[in-house]
Amino acid sequence: MHNGMKGEFLMKVILIVLAFTAAVMLQDCGRTEMTQASQGREKKVKAKSNDLEIELTLESQKIRTANDFLATAKLTNRGAERMRLNTLFLGFAPILLKVQQIDGTPVKPTSPPFPPEDDGHEGRVYLKPNESVTFTYRGVDLFGDDLNDGKYQFRFVHENTDASKGDWTGSLTTDWLAFEVDSSYRDKEAQSNEVRGDPQS
Repeated sequence: MHNGMKGEFLMKVILIVLAFTAAVMLQDCGRTEMTQASQGREKKVKAKSNDLEIELTLESQKIRTANDFLATAKLTNRGAERMRLNTLFLGFAPILLKVQQIDGTPVKPTSPPFPPEDDGHEGRVYLKPNESVTFTYRGVDLFGDDLNDGKYQFRFVHENTDASKGDWTGSLTTDWLAFEVDSSYRDKEAQSNEVRGDPQS
């Protein structure tokens, strides 16, 4: 009887160790997938929910300062019927864009403007099938402080669960897009626009 209890105890210990090991392995796999997704060369990602498609585009993957950050979100009705979209908050980068360092450390955005009052009519846009509306997000509106040199990633997250006003409802979350801040970086376009001249004697 004593040996039987001892065997059961050992079996429970082994099961606990195996469960813990599996949990750690799954966590590591999740981190690996996040890192791999952020190391690509993609400048555009798409996501869709309840016939609303978003195409998130990054203007430049390498910038000098946080103020040089520029992204756009193109929202398209991919359904067969006209869509009523609540755009009251779709222009607020600090609310919609989630930014983090490449290791997963969150980057705190600046405080968003005071939210407008939703009367059920203000900010509504009607999209016909395959019709789009585009929003632009600037670094000056997104970041409260300048970013240190390094690699970062961001994604678009938006959810609307209120169906009482007849608006589109769903949850949009894109994959991560990567960018790098390099204070010594000078893009080719800026260099080509420089005016050079020889001093006159």
